[in-house]
Amino acid sequence: MIEALQFGTPVVAWGCGSVPEVIDDGVTGFVVEDLDAAVRATGAAVELDRDRVREKFEERFSASRMAADYLAVYERLVGDPPPGASSLAPNQTRAVPQRPGRGRVQHPRAQPT
Repeated sequence: MIEALQFGTPVVAWGCGSVPEVIDDGVTGFVVEDLDAAVRATGAAVELDRDRVREKFEERFSASRMAADYLAVYERLVGDPPPGASSLAPNQTRAVPQRPGRGRVQHPRAQPT
């Protein structure tokens, strides 16, 4: 579903699992409960604004948005951001600094091993 939204493709899907959380009903696609509704929704999906579908994807599921959300959770769990970092609003992004070593990330207050 998310991959389709990334390309501005409206989605028609059954209302189970995470579908209602992912699909903005009537904007990025349709959540349906039966076959008749699926047939109607498939016809209506071609009328949805594909640019708007793509915009909604960027707002909720882009890599930069999800990284910013993860960073906010980590900062909240740790209690304070690393030196020189600041908390970001969910719609803000920043470049992730490259860390030396083999991809190991170490908390700024941790002692080297």
